[in-house]
Amino acid sequence: MSATNATVTQEQLDLVEYLMAHSAQGFHALFENEWIRDAYRAPSLRKDQRGAVLLARMIEIPSVRGKRFFIENLKTSERRQLIRVYLSVVSNAGEEKDQVKH
Repeated sequence: MSATNATVTQEQLDLVEYLMAHSAQGFHALFENEWIRDAYRAPSLRKDQRGAVLLARMIEIPSVRGKRFFIENLKTSERRQLIRVYLSVVSNAGEEKDQVKH
């Protein structure tokens, strides 16, 4: 299934929300700490949609184990892009949640 014509189930969305909520608290079940450090130590990547496409593909995978396998088997540059996009979404969601409280 490609990211452009994906059908994502509510269960898959719930799992990603759960994982992102934990990421917002500093627990990253999908990523090794070294991968995160590497993603932010590396020079800025060219601006393209690859990270978003990879995130969409990862969301389609139904299990945490499958998501980890997918991430582990990406090229280093792709993993960096995915991590940056994922953590950007987590950060933006946290900011939106804070704004709603005020």
